[in-house]
Amino acid sequence: KVGYRTGVDALALAWFARRSRGDVVSSDRACDLGAGSSGAVGLAYALSGARPARATFVEAQRDSCERLRRSVETNARASDAFDVVLGDVVKDARALLDDRGMRRAFDVVLLNPPFFDVGSGTPPKNKEKKDARFESTATIRDFVGFAKEALREDGEIFVVYTSLGRARLLAAMVAAFGDDAVRATDV
Repeated sequence: KVGYRTGVDALALAWFARRSRGDVVSSDRACDLGAGSSGAVGLAYALSGARPARATFVEAQRDSCERLRRSVETNARASDAFDVVLGDVVKDARALLDDRGMRRAFDVVLLNPPFFDVGSGTPPKNKEKKDARFESTATIRDFVGFAKEALREDGEIFVVYTSLGRARLLAAMVAAFGDDAVRATDV
């Protein structure tokens, strides 16, 4: 009855990543970065293949993370293949990457970050909804930079982002990965 709801953009992201990567093998590891309260992106991606992929769900908001844990436990066919982590990609970056072993650990990072700069638009009054839609502790550059550190050398990042912020996203992606490594596809 309260809290942030999963939108169709989350499912479109999971579908596009799965379509692009094909069926998973048991050794595939995915990271749903900024997983929210449902983990919809990571769950849809990991459970859509013939065999579940291993997935780590990272969420910075404590209340959302608790709901995320319940969502993963309820929806996961192979719960031992899933890990839910409370952490912020800026404040907890070193602990997540080094202490939790997330550095260069993932074949794919799925990212449905807050779309809007905190200074733009009118944020919702509900803090959880506001933090899900407006950058609060991390910018798109922070999310992409963290994703780069979490990806294996031949890994891929998939991001869903509003078309109004396309220039911001592309600038962050090019800064992290270089001009020739970034491909944008409208879905």
